[in-house]
Amino acid sequence: MNRLVKAAVSGSLLLCASVAGAQACTVIDSAPVVISQPGHYCLDANLAVPSLPYGSAITVEANHVTLDCRHHAIIGSTAEGNGSAQGIGAIRGRNSNNLAVRNCVVRGLPGGITVRTYGLVFAPPLGVVIENNHLDGGRIGVHAEGGIIRGNTLVRSLYGAISTQGNVDIIDNTVDG
Repeated sequence: MNRLVKAAVSGSLLLCASVAGAQACTVIDSAPVVISQPGHYCLDANLAVPSLPYGSAITVEANHVTLDCRHHAIIGSTAEGNGSAQGIGAIRGRNSNNLAVRNCVVRGLPGGITVRTYGLVFAPPLGVVIENNHLDGGRIGVHAEGGIIRGNTLVRSLYGAISTQGNVDIIDNTVDG
């Protein structure tokens, strides 16, 4: 597998070559990280998150982003403690249209996956798909202000498994506790 440093994003990311027809992706191998360029991003191992009082382990600030964790975990140190840290965050106003978050496991953080508006932006993010993720613990598993929340498993959410605002399709999710 070829790897080279990708300077277009902050944090530690590596570019991977396509393997047997799989889509090439930029590997995220440390947190926190900010995705500021369009593209396909992935994990190739579990990602341990240092203590974060706020913010996201992975922040998306670009349009046209796919994040496929390939069933690897984003693991924090506390799900119910103080703070507002989350596994994956995307904020419209800083761009987050056409965002897909797939196959991620998030545990040990107060928030799971959040896609929301920011500041004076009144239109919800467009083309958002949050699918096939496993969110374990925390205050809220998924919060979205537009898009599709499909095929996720949410367990042990303290205040709510899925929180929405605006036009959101919620399809075939499993909620336990």
